[in-house]
Amino acid sequence: MDADFLIPRQVKYLMHAYSNPWFVAGGWAIDLFLKRVTRKHKDIEIGIFRSDQLLLHKYLKEWLFKKVKKQSAEKRGQLEEWQETEYLELPTHEIHATRRLHLNQTLRVCPGTQNRISREYSTSNLPELEVLLNERDDSCWIYRRNFQIRRELSKTILYTKTGIPYLAPEIVILYKSKNPNPDDEFDFNNTVNNLGYGPRAWLATSIEITKPGHQWLDRLA
Repeated sequence: MDADFLIPRQVKYLMHAYSNPWFVAGGWAIDLFLKRVTRKHKDIEIGIFRSDQLLLHKYLKEWLFKKVKKQSAEKRGQLEEWQETEYLELPTHEIHATRRLHLNQTLRVCPGTQNRISREYSTSNLPELEVLLNERDDSCWIYRRNFQIRRELSKTILYTKTGIPYLAPEIVILYKSKNPNPDDEFDFNNTVNNLGYGPRAWLATSIEITKPGHQWLDRLA
């Protein structure tokens, strides 16, 4: 599996000293759950909790941040610079980060392994990071589109055998259920039969609350 997940491994290395929770989100999270790369990914999304946003800004000091500011429900959001001391509140939840400078890591490695290791741990070739702010309280992750929907924090962030954190697949699919595009449909079809009873039941209940009559509900029954 590891050979196929170079970008998530690079993100893990980038975030290795970040002291608060973070996780891979979106389609990459689904593939980490499935333990195989199922499709091409245009970008990499990571999630953090809203309360930790200023820490992330300080941690990724070599990166330029822009917030996505929505003008209306019908229009796509516009990118505006996100200042280091600005605390973002809902409905703002999406941040785009790009490097100010492309820097390579200098590593001391054993002879014969330098090319492999430098490729794995260099973060200079990472695409733009999309950072998604997530809501929580002391014990639960909270769905920003409906605060009635919650998931225990212990069930929100899962880990691969190599320690890459990723958002639980039932939560990823819930996000994708709003207005599913072909990639979302593909991810749902790959995931639905791999969910255990608890995650599957939670997902069905959550979609029923947010979008009664959704086309995915029959598959989750």
